[in-house]
Amino acid sequence: MTNNTKPQAGPRARHNKHQHAQHVHQRLPVTVDAPSPTKSKERKAKSSLLKEAWVQLQTVYGTGNNNKNTNNLMIFLGVFVLCSIILLHPTNNNDFHDIAVQNTNNIPNQNKLQNAGDSVIKHDDSSSSLGVNVPTRRPMMVKLRDDIAMHAGTKTTTSNAKHNDNNVIRVDMNEDKWKTFRQVDRSKDQMYALDKFVSSRDWRHRQSDTFIEGDCIQSRDWQLTTLPSCNTIHEVPMADFENPSQVALLSNGWWRDVWRFKEYDGTRMVLKTMRYMHEWEERNYDRHRRDALAAERLTSSEMTVNIFSYCGNSGLFEYSDGGDITRWIYHRDKDKPYSSKEALAVATQVAQGIAAAHSVDSKEYATIAHTDITSNQFIKIDGVFKLNDFNRCRFIRWNKEKNEPCPYTVGNNPGKLRAPEEYAYAPQTEKVDVYSMGNIFYELLMKQWPFENLAEEEAQAKIQRGERGHVSSSIVASTDPATQALYEAMLRSWTHLAKDRPKAAEIAQLLEDALAKLPIEQ
Repeated sequence: MTNNTKPQAGPRARHNKHQHAQHVHQRLPVTVDAPSPTKSKERKAKSSLLKEAWVQLQTVYGTGNNNKNTNNLMIFLGVFVLCSIILLHPTNNNDFHDIAVQNTNNIPNQNKLQNAGDSVIKHDDSSSSLGVNVPTRRPMMVKLRDDIAMHAGTKTTTSNAKHNDNNVIRVDMNEDKWKTFRQVDRSKDQMYALDKFVSSRDWRHRQSDTFIEGDCIQSRDWQLTTLPSCNTIHEVPMADFENPSQVALLSNGWWRDVWRFKEYDGTRMVLKTMRYMHEWEERNYDRHRRDALAAERLTSSEMTVNIFSYCGNSGLFEYSDGGDITRWIYHRDKDKPYSSKEALAVATQVAQGIAAAHSVDSKEYATIAHTDITSNQFIKIDGVFKLNDFNRCRFIRWNKEKNEPCPYTVGNNPGKLRAPEEYAYAPQTEKVDVYSMGNIFYELLMKQWPFENLAEEEAQAKIQRGERGHVSSSIVASTDPATQALYEAMLRSWTHLAKDRPKAAEIAQLLEDALAKLPIEQ
């Protein structure tokens, strides 16, 4: 069976739209079969029986006002309604045929096959006289074996595929192997937020933060610009269903999905698109504008990820095949632990990446603060861990009266890996990145997160009081030069007051010097 029907117009379009919303990046045609003529005759016969029963009811109880007749009438009415429901309600889901959605993925495990009529409710569109099955608890996707065989280049022996339930394969969208399917989950709160009236407060929250305020203006004119190149984004072969291996969903961050695809010459690239749990509002457009601008300004640095195109909430970036620092620390072969020199080399790359972001325009003061430094923000490309993901960054303004940088604030600072001034919601500078960099050094030394076993609120309180994560005595008393240098860099990065905290470039220099003094391994 080929599936070349066009999306139907009119009342049927509502059902097609519902199905398409469940697998977001594909607009696939949907085929629906009309109800069986045999079933329609059965329904007419049942309706005739009910009409005859109603005529007899009127004959027997049409006259008389005594209480006995009234009570009998009420009992008979109850039985009549119950019989009506039983007779007219379909007992076989074959009354309405399943929706067959064509897909070109591999044939799923045969153990996953189920009756395609399960977990559906009847929905009858009286205006079009067509019936469809609508998912109840979660989206249901099915495909026909004939379609799979056709795309695989093989023949199938199944006959009358369209009307045979055994020919239908249920697809479990929660399994990782179905990378081309995305289920859009909405919580009750999110659904309520979509339906409720928008207040002035909601409207203000969805706007981008005011950038120029009072004496604080842009420190560089590029901070006010945007450089979209949408044609390149639109050329990404996201709809190449004949070659599904060309496009794959790798992972996602909080804001965006990460897709891998291949260029015409085989070069692998990454496309980031905003997740459907977020709204297309000005605040998010500005968030990804800053991400693209920061990456573009840092093109000359070898310690940050390159960007090749940007449009709206999407961006085209370098592909990483080496994972991130989190994976490098925690998900490696236990028989192959990293050495102190390797840890020092990774720490040096981290400091160099942050220093590059802070000195993109001037070594005297920063124009960009990343504000979300963690070990998983550094991804390995060509053997180097590069700084990535600037969609939480802040552009640092300039006070034209005081002739100095203006601080900024961020309205929400969760987690246990931020600087004391962030949890105090005090004015902040690029030095928050330096503090968070110390947390990565801690992970490299201790192979765990600071305050890993504490609740978030308790950890934040400790950080504001000047307490830091526990360091083992073996690290403190170590005589290994690489461990000593990394421990010193961590302590200096964790300086409590931002004004006393060293710049990222100073920490990078400290680590570079220590690494240069170590003997070259043969």
